[in-house]
Amino acid sequence: PDIEKTGAIYQTNPKDGEMLYYLGVVSQALGKEKEAETYYWKSTWYPGFQSPSYLYLAEMYWRQGRRAEAL
Repeated sequence: PDIEKTGAIYQTNPKDGEMLYYLGVVSQALGKEKEAETYYWKSTWYPGFQSPSYLYLAEMYWRQGRRAEAL
C-alpha cells in the first residue's frame, strides 16, 4: 500500500533476535560470511541472542585471521 495514502508506518524490526540469529547461522553454513556477519550484528541488539551472536562473530573473525576483532 501507498504509505502517503494510508498513513501507515510499518515496523521492520522483529520483536526478538531469533530470526536474525538463525539467518546468520544459515548464511554462514552456505559460505555467505559477509551476509552472516550482518545478521549476527543485528541479532546482538536483542539481549537473548547477544552471547551466541558474539560467539559466532568471534569464531568467524578468528578463522578469517581478524584476531584483534575476535578478541
